[in-house]
Amino acid sequence: MNQIDSIAYHSKLAWIDPKAKLCFSLVLLCVCIGCRSILVGALVLLVTAGATLFFARLSLRRYLHFLSIPLGFLLVGTLTIFISVYPAGEKLLAGIPIGGSQVGISAQSFLEGLRLCATALGAVGCMYFLSFNTPMTGLFALFRKSPLPEVVVSLMELIYRYIFVLWEEAATMKTAQNARLGYQGIRHSIASFGTLVGTLFFRAYQRCDRIYSALESRGYQGSLEALQEEYQPGKGWYGATFLTAAATLGIFFLERSVL
Repeated sequence: MNQIDSIAYHSKLAWIDPKAKLCFSLVLLCVCIGCRSILVGALVLLVTAGATLFFARLSLRRYLHFLSIPLGFLLVGTLTIFISVYPAGEKLLAGIPIGGSQVGISAQSFLEGLRLCATALGAVGCMYFLSFNTPMTGLFALFRKSPLPEVVVSLMELIYRYIFVLWEEAATMKTAQNARLGYQGIRHSIASFGTLVGTLFFRAYQRCDRIYSALESRGYQGSLEALQEEYQPGKGWYGATFLTAAATLGIFFLERSVL
């Protein structure tokens, strides 16, 4: 079992109706993306992170570790927004003259970059709340009751499973390489990493083929059937969704009126 599934199964909300948690996450996600505000993004992240830390029983350090993964990609992606080329003589917060132009950060690009970062992190917080408090089996059962085609839901289940098959295979291979001192020094590290990448696809393909054969031997016919879990009604979460969204939108309009 991967870390996310393990956290979700130990959450206080694991057996609450997934529909209520999905509604809470998606409504706040739409509010965050629709407002595109630094304050709204920070508020949504604060609310969802606080709820995740409390209900999923995560430590702040571990949550920040998970948050650092998308944050790294986000910072690299927003560099082109923070840093741009401007005509010489234009007032910048920080810049370097290059020829007849200057490369730097203006007040407008800085605010736009912060707005994008806050919106993206707020959206990530919404998805983390859903992921860390809802086992995937519950989400897949919910998707089966939706208008989504059966084949789409089955493909989602298989792809989700095979992601971790690939991850486990890579971890096993790296452990074997470490046992043989494969990552001692830069030269050996590069060679070992190249061997891992080159071999990983074939090893993962062989393992996936064995898994598929095991599924067929158990009567698999294109649909993964599972027992339906009994969930507690999450009526209170619909009220929490409305109140949180209303408060967030109220703060957004207040911010717009003041600024």
